[in-house]
Amino acid sequence: MKKSTLSFLFLALASQAFAQKTNTVLTGKLDNLPKDQWIYLSGFGNGQKDSVQQTEKGFRFDLDIPEGEGDFYILQVGKMKASGEMNGAFIFLEKGKLNISSKTLCLKMRNIVVANSQIITTYSSNAPK
Repeated sequence: MKKSTLSFLFLALASQAFAQKTNTVLTGKLDNLPKDQWIYLSGFGNGQKDSVQQTEKGFRFDLDIPEGEGDFYILQVGKMKASGEMNGAFIFLEKGKLNISSKTLCLKMRNIVVANSQIITTYSSNAPK
């Protein structure tokens, strides 16, 4: 009994030591998004990829981005069409928190509201209408 309890505790501690630690959180909510629609996040240089479905509270991506190694990502709703057209936005992510919300499903920079990112806020305010 003692051996199995000690083994269990060791395995639990070992798995926590190898668990990915996240330092970057991307949250958001897209109004009128169908429940079966997927949201994709793809990194350019680092190869990170993830996908989620939005709940009533919105969506959330947890990432590990080392200090000073921010990168550009594509945040995309649904799959890319055969024509190459996609509903997505280019964003720059670095260590920290970012919240994106949109009243439409169109992720054009002028349609989304971004919090906690000076780079994106500046880009969004200068995006073509």
